[in-house]
Parts: sequence; structure tokens; C-alpha cells
Amino acid sequence: MRWVMVAAFSVLVVGRTYFKLRHNALWDSYKGREPRALIMYRTALGAALAVAVTLYVFNWDWRWMSHPLPGVLRGLGMVFLWGGVALIFWAHHCLGENFSPSVGKAVRLVKAGPYRRVRHPMYVGYVALFAGVWLVTGQWVIGLLGQAVMLSLVLLRLPIEEALLDQRFGDEYREYASRTPRFVPSRGRRRQSPDEEQARVRI
Repeated sequence: MRWVMVAAFSVLVVGRTYFKLRHNALWDSYKGREPRALIMYRTALGAALAVAVTLYVFNWDWRWMSHPLPGVLRGLGMVFLWGGVALIFWAHHCLGENFSPSVGKAVRLVKAGPYRRVRHPMYVGYVALFAGVWLVTGQWVIGLLGQAVMLSLVLLRLPIEEALLDQRFGDEYREYASRTPRFVPSRGRRRQSPDEEQARVRI
């Protein structure tokens, strides 16, 4: 299953690079309003994740890094893995010029595509992706490090992002946020009209 993970990460890196180049956002990670300490913390977690992935890909993993999982869970992991990648790319496509890997770039408030149902679909996509990696490979260290990155984003970066959206779009964002959940779609929420399907800012 290691090559399934390699294929997913390769597709993700190529796709993300494409969207960064297309929207002139290649170096935006260093231009946002995130605290430098948060960027350094996330970079350290990312480096540890890269080491764990490298160990696994080149068959240097130790037994303590993994545990066996039944086939049905590995099958479910494939759904999470590729579903997460698909959701991330869908969100990228809908964001268009609003996409940036950092915080602070907002041209329009995006409400189309997955943003009709949740405010932060790219976060959801990455959580699903790393859950899928764990289920497919049994590599709990990789899965845990990936989710640790996401947890740091949710706890430390998301409040900054939402405050900037509120500041920039005012009542429009507050009205959108009042009826659209952050991460989990709610059947009780009103579906947005075509006129409301404009654009929003990235994760």
C-alpha cells in the first residue's frame, strides 16, 4: 500500500503547485499575517512528517510505527484518501484567484461548490486525507503527525483567518457563517441560491 500513498501525495503536490503557479501564490506562505512562531511550529511538524513518510516509502519503517488493520478498514481508507484529495482540488478550483497557502488574501467571498455546505472544505479534505493514509498503510505515526498539523491550523490559524474574513466582508461573511457550518454539513441549513454563489477566500 505504500505506493498508493506515494501516488496520492504526488498528485497532491503537483496539483497544489499548479494552483499556486496559476494564481501567482507560490511564495504566499511568507506574505500572510500568521505569527512567525506558528509558521515555524507547522514547519517542524511538516519536517517530522516528511521523515516518517520517507522511512515508510523506502521500507525503513520500524514495527512500532505501524499496526495491521483489516481489509475493510483499508478499503475505507482508500475512500478517505482519494476523497480528501478530490475535495481539496474542488476547493482550489472554486477559490480561483482567492487561493493562497497563507492568510490574508481575499478578493471575493466564495460560497460556491463545497463552500455552499461548509466554510472550510480544504481543512476537511486534509483531515480525510491523513485519516485515509493511516487506514490504508497502518502507519499511525504518519497519520498522527498529519492530524497534528491540521489541529495546529484549526486551533491557531483558523481564528486569524475568520477574523480577517469578518473584518473584510462584514455582514456578508457573518450572514454566511451563521448558516454554514465550519466543517460538517448540516441538513437543517438552508441551501444557498445561485445569486449567492460568489467566491470566498482559501483555507
